[in-house]
Amino acid sequence: MTFLHEYVDHGLEVDLTRKPADFDREEIERLQDSAAIIIIALSLPRRLGPDAMNEDLSTDKKRCRRVLHVLKQSLEAWSKDGAKVDWRKPTDEDQVRGAALNWAEWYEATKIHLENRRAYIATYGIKTNSDWAKKAVTRLTNELSWLAYAMR
Repeated sequence: MTFLHEYVDHGLEVDLTRKPADFDREEIERLQDSAAIIIIALSLPRRLGPDAMNEDLSTDKKRCRRVLHVLKQSLEAWSKDGAKVDWRKPTDEDQVRGAALNWAEWYEATKIHLENRRAYIATYGIKTNSDWAKKAVTRLTNELSWLAYAMR
């Protein structure tokens, strides 16, 4: 459990009645939502507009593919026994969000969410003496690291 102490926030109130399956389901939904937006962004040929340079368009598509790969790896890690999971069908809202995706804003919001989630789960794990929490914190830490690399 000492691994978790690095991320614990002792002032954080956590709901000790929650079960690991609740967290797993929420993370799968989050990953599915992000993937739907990025799938839309990837599908739009000149998403950045008619004035975008070829280099900018190329970087955008490369980033879409890299981040989508990270999301797929993370999704499989959160899925039961690493089972393959298909992406959900994008909604109309996903269409709008994918077309307007700003990578800097998306990455910053995702990074903050993952860091906060990691602190919450680490705190939950220490307070409940949960072995599951170490795996969950490792998954979130891996995703943070992989996303940082994918966003280069």
